[in-house]
Amino acid sequence: MVVETKLEKRHLPEVTSQLKRYMAAMSCPLGLLVLPDQVWIFRERYTGDDDGSIEQLGPYSLAGVFPPMAPGPDAGVKFEDLVQNWITDLIAAERPTGGPSELVKAIEEHVLPMVVGGDVAAAHPREYATR
Repeated sequence: MVVETKLEKRHLPEVTSQLKRYMAAMSCPLGLLVLPDQVWIFRERYTGDDDGSIEQLGPYSLAGVFPPMAPGPDAGVKFEDLVQNWITDLIAAERPTGGPSELVKAIEEHVLPMVVGGDVAAAHPREYATR
């Protein structure tokens, strides 16, 4: 699974396209695009050789899942940590906790079967802002 986090919806079509291309190139079966208030799920259906076989589901509301994000130079890193902890908690509990029912159903159906029993780690070192 690959997860992309963004604090804003700016450039969303480009971000979505990049995520799909990455998933196709890496033969990754599942992707998430997570914003503070919404998540999209991407499922590779392996029906073609390019990113056209990746199904986009959502957006799903994340109302009540994450606390409000305070602006600042390290907001992106803090949000990445929140998302990583959220996914780790999903795996540990083997079920979603909190959030709208549509989100819970999508997580149970598409995400948990792919990640239960796995480990969550950042794919790259995080750049922490200096104060």
